[in-house]
Amino acid sequence: MNRSCFEMAAAIGAVTLLAGSAAADIRLTSKDGSVSVRGELVSFEDGNYVVNSVLGEITVAAALVTCEGEECPEVDPLGQVIRVAGSPQLVEDLMPVLVDEYALQADADLRVRSDDDGGSGIDLLQGEDVLATFEMGAQEADAAFQGLLRGEYDMIVTGRPITNSEVEAFLDAGLGDLSTPAREAIVAQDGLLPVVSPDNPVGVLSDAQLDAVFSGQVTNWSQLGGGDAPINLYLPSEATAVSEIFYTAMLEPNFSVYAASADRLDSVEAVSDAVAGDAFGVGVVSSASLRGAKPVSLASQCGLSSAADSFGIKSEDYPLSRRIYIYTAARENPSRLEKFVNSIRSTEGQAMVEQTSFVGLGADVSNLNRHGVQLAYALTDPAQTGELQNLRAFAAETIAAQRLSTTFRFASGSSRLDNKAAADADRLLALLNDPAYRDREVLLIGFTDSIGRSDVNTVLSVRRAEQVLETITATGSQAIDPNRFRVIGFGAAYPVACNTSEAGRQLNRRVEVWVR
Repeated sequence: MNRSCFEMAAAIGAVTLLAGSAAADIRLTSKDGSVSVRGELVSFEDGNYVVNSVLGEITVAAALVTCEGEECPEVDPLGQVIRVAGSPQLVEDLMPVLVDEYALQADADLRVRSDDDGGSGIDLLQGEDVLATFEMGAQEADAAFQGLLRGEYDMIVTGRPITNSEVEAFLDAGLGDLSTPAREAIVAQDGLLPVVSPDNPVGVLSDAQLDAVFSGQVTNWSQLGGGDAPINLYLPSEATAVSEIFYTAMLEPNFSVYAASADRLDSVEAVSDAVAGDAFGVGVVSSASLRGAKPVSLASQCGLSSAADSFGIKSEDYPLSRRIYIYTAARENPSRLEKFVNSIRSTEGQAMVEQTSFVGLGADVSNLNRHGVQLAYALTDPAQTGELQNLRAFAAETIAAQRLSTTFRFASGSSRLDNKAAADADRLLALLNDPAYRDREVLLIGFTDSIGRSDVNTVLSVRRAEQVLETITATGSQAIDPNRFRVIGFGAAYPVACNTSEAGRQLNRRVEVWVR
């Protein structure tokens, strides 16, 4: 029988003395000390003890009692404070949704409050007890990392990865390697979008044109196929991840810098609003903050392009995709912090991310019809002539298959899979055990960049796919028949980006997942 602590208070009080003399695994005592019970711990789940006592099997909320005995499980103390920092967009739009999902998993209620200093907090409640409080403050990435280093925050959420110098600073302080999966969690994605006004006829810009516009070398729309009007350039503040990532991708390879004439605004949302209201405006925003502005399609110098839709961002074929990271330092953190991060990684947590303006990490599905431009490029570009045999073999394997957006990529300058790969392997196994996919064959298809001989690259691409299979089977999180997987490699036959730049070559070194 299952009865609550309060329902049994009188009965337990009556038998406490009788039970006290018997051998028992644990003893539960109410917070005021008036009621206690001993018995064998059957389980501890969702914040509840299930105890086999002289009264039978009873369920007691952990928040209402203290536990004594060697078998007592570790219980999260009440009133934990988890200090979080991140960009305004992340702490205002994404974090509350993620905390809401964690509250559901912890069987807790929420209470939202605002502080006088402009910060905000969310309390997790069970009855009158405050299980934890998430205190959230707006800080761009540079300041957030510094605050985490100084111990001002327990967790930061950022739109850019940690830099090498920041990794070294945390290592020097004895706070762990924040570039490892133990300290870095990827929880969502989005893409960076060049945007113009809906009234602007320009709809496509090349890499070279974007560099020229944002560096101030091109200043009139007539130079881009538009009307004779000055270009008004809007950018988010220099500290924002959007500004940093776009600069690194589009300007830095050409040794350019942002135009001094650019109107710097406080937030990415402000840039979107300004561009939407200015027929001659142009700017860069994230897909999560698009609002009323019109995104411009990207045309790479070699003719390849990828849409900034959910599939393009999830697969990271879209060249301006970005990941959303959570970082924690190796210090004594609140015990609920790790549970919170795990809740975001869960299937339920990722479903909540999909309900925001950000993109979750779950798999989307496409087929060869979506990749027509990519196929046309691979067939017609003279540089791809030596790969036609591989390309024909690839098309034969995939013509009746579907591609999942789950794409395994490798750390920059390394043959090691990146930090996203292990979590992707878990998510992939869960998907393949779904009834819709349970009986389907899985193709792990490896690709390389174009550097080197075609035959050597083909062998290397197979090795990349084998490495992914090893990662998948090593997770052990889901039971699955390894014979369902087929490992193939097609070298440089099917690029998703131009091989003329290191950034493009990095995107091309990948393993795709197809099912049929």
